[in-house]
Amino acid sequence: MNKLTWMCAFMGLMITPVSLYAADFDGSEPMLCASLDILECVDGRDCDMVAAEDVDAPQFITVDLKNKELKLDRSGRPQSTQLRNRESLNGRLVLQGVGVETGLGWTFSVDEETGRFVVSSSGDEVAFIIFGACTTIPPT
Repeated sequence: MNKLTWMCAFMGLMITPVSLYAADFDGSEPMLCASLDILECVDGRDCDMVAAEDVDAPQFITVDLKNKELKLDRSGRPQSTQLRNRESLNGRLVLQGVGVETGLGWTFSVDEETGRFVVSSSGDEVAFIIFGACTTIPPT
């Protein structure tokens, strides 16, 4: 290869956005996630599809790993919950915690490539499974 070819290749690598080298949903940037489908399962009964407002589930979830918290919007009532555990495994970002207001334990699992997520949350005789999608929040 001649010098001109090497210089062009090097310059091409230098101007390629850094975001192309990292997974989009690995937690390096805050994410805004929207709940799409919610299953409610009550002890000893079938699970039913429900609306977020019917079970006081968050419609939107902001994932902020820098501050180790999830910010929830429950029917216009904002609140936050602290992360207790974080792990990246096989292309999934897995977060865990306990809702202070609800007392429900939860696991939030997001596909680092697509941004699709599943939250499982359980408490005394009830469990919720939330399916949805995230987008990254660009720095301001």
